[in-house]
Amino acid sequence: MYVKSFIARNAYGHLMSALTAQHDPNSEYRCHLCNSPLVFHRSTARSRPWFEHTDAGLSEHSRQHCPYINVAFEEAATVNVLRTLVPKARPLVQRGH
Repeated sequence: MYVKSFIARNAYGHLMSALTAQHDPNSEYRCHLCNSPLVFHRSTARSRPWFEHTDAGLSEHSRQHCPYINVAFEEAATVNVLRTLVPKARPLVQRGH
């Protein structure tokens, strides 16, 4: 399982939000950062719609450099701890370059 993404490129190369993608859920979507294929997940009663990377179609470059795939272990652990403390909060990750 990889980090949820709420934005992707459609088959025409246009940026799409997951909310907009609900109108065409069977279209082909790709990561806006690494261009890997994404799977669209419809909204449920408990979550908004989102995109997710799959193992199929991932290049070695994507595995090493896409922030949706290569999540630091410590960062994921911190997010999980915060979810238990503040269940409805959404994480905002900022990285300095």
